[in-house]
Amino acid sequence: MKIKTKNAPLEINKIEEFETNYGFKIPTEFRNFLLENNGIYFKPMLFDLEVQNEITTFCTNSIYSIHNNKDFDIEWIRSLTRENIEQNGFYINDSDCFIFIAPEYDNEIYLGIKGKYYGKVYLVDKVNEDGIETKLHLIANNFSEFLNMLRESDIEPYDENEVFN
Repeated sequence: MKIKTKNAPLEINKIEEFETNYGFKIPTEFRNFLLENNGIYFKPMLFDLEVQNEITTFCTNSIYSIHNNKDFDIEWIRSLTRENIEQNGFYINDSDCFIFIAPEYDNEIYLGIKGKYYGKVYLVDKVNEDGIETKLHLIANNFSEFLNMLRESDIEPYDENEVFN
């Protein structure tokens, strides 16, 4: 993975504060990632996923931080998730069981933080025919497995600010 930028490591007390504020424990593998990186931007990376019996390739260029005093960290996104879901007309069952950890062009990548979803990584497919029910696809059984799925692409790097517009 060719890292473009990465944030300073996060201190454990910041993670614990975040967990207390939102009422869940961050899965160990993602916690370790945050302690080392607290978010990174990298050259676009691809991963494959079976969707409706076909292998589909998806792309991401970052993994969000928890809190770095900038826009687009998980804490800021978490505060907007339910409002964003309702305003943009897509819906995730059990939305309080996930945190948004990475962009995927028209979709989003979430980490399960509660119940049967805990520790697993999911693609939230917002682009669907009816515009009402969003599709949730399991990408990986844990964060490390997700990172290991990523492969380099020939896609030209883009400005990370474009991902969020």
